[in-house]
Amino acid sequence: MRILKVITWFPPAYTGQGYQVKTLVPFLQREGAQVVVLTSSAAKTDAREIMDGFEVHRLRRGRGRIGAIGFAARVFFWAFRRRKHWDIIHLHGAEWSALGGVLAARALGKKSIVVLTLMGADDPQSIKATRLGRMKIAVLGMADRFVALSTALVRSVEQSEWDSAKTVQLPEGVDEKRFAPLSAEERLAAKTALCSQWGWDPNAPLAVFVGAIIRRKGVDIVAQAWPSILAAAPTARLLFVGPLKGQADNHEFSDTFVASIRARFDREDLAGTAVFTDAVSDPERFLRAADVFVFPSRNEGLPNALIEAQTAGVPTVVADMPGIASDIVEDGKTGFIVPQDDPAAVASAVTRILQDPALAASMREAARLRSVREFNITSVARRTMEMYRRLLD
Repeated sequence: MRILKVITWFPPAYTGQGYQVKTLVPFLQREGAQVVVLTSSAAKTDAREIMDGFEVHRLRRGRGRIGAIGFAARVFFWAFRRRKHWDIIHLHGAEWSALGGVLAARALGKKSIVVLTLMGADDPQSIKATRLGRMKIAVLGMADRFVALSTALVRSVEQSEWDSAKTVQLPEGVDEKRFAPLSAEERLAAKTALCSQWGWDPNAPLAVFVGAIIRRKGVDIVAQAWPSILAAAPTARLLFVGPLKGQADNHEFSDTFVASIRARFDREDLAGTAVFTDAVSDPERFLRAADVFVFPSRNEGLPNALIEAQTAGVPTVVADMPGIASDIVEDGKTGFIVPQDDPAAVASAVTRILQDPALAASMREAARLRSVREFNITSVARRTMEMYRRLLD
């Protein structure tokens, strides 16, 4: 079967969904799919490349709403002209480009799938609240399937005028081999190699956050919790692993916000205890060395970073996002789910993990087992292929 995947932002642009698509496509191809990715580019000309064994076509895209609508039109005409080369159009994110893809499939009598990726952005209620939201809802409602990453997104579809019978809950997948945890000895060696970059003691506790350095991810909550964590574990160190800037149209990134977070760690009592790495291509290197993963995000769809941390066997402290956090973390067993916007609760949970080696070891084992069972990428690829087959049948 031939699948055309459409996503506005794709690597090297930093987005969780783009990263997930790049990871999943090779596994889909192993299962027998032929996949082409169609995405946007800020360049003045269109381009084609081969990435990890599959085709990626990049179409010109301007900035702002006009650029987004123009890109949607280009998606429509590109898909229409190449209609003999795909059977299903799989649209990642309920953006303007998805409207172009759904309309192309409708015009050609072909099948379309729309992935809902982020609560508060492309769930039906949030879409309806935007400018031209009702028109978007009407067009997207023509899709043959809605893929909801989390329980929260499933509930959102059920509460909308869309046909909830079209909904498939299908999570993100993680390569369990890539994020396999290390033995205690191997982890110390990995931690030693990592900490040597900043002259840190590898025997000291290491907390890790992975994600964009933006307010939605709760980076400010980590910063507010850190002094209390240091009071309980004075030698502890903290890594912020993720980009400080995004693509031009991503308004979540803020130089002012980043500067304010950095300023907190420039204080005399916190200086030298935290490092910002910027974006990396090997998050597993940081997760395998971590003693605890801190992720008090305010809003997600189903975060890759959290699943990866659990797959790597890292005890996790995550903020309570109903229908999202509990899809990944089993509270008290694989990590702790704490109240939203509560630095004291974050500090208490992190401290408890760092001060109780038996609890941490138990969480490591339970996190790995549950994550491999629920989120291994081979299983996600096979479930995706089954969805494709049912649509074509």
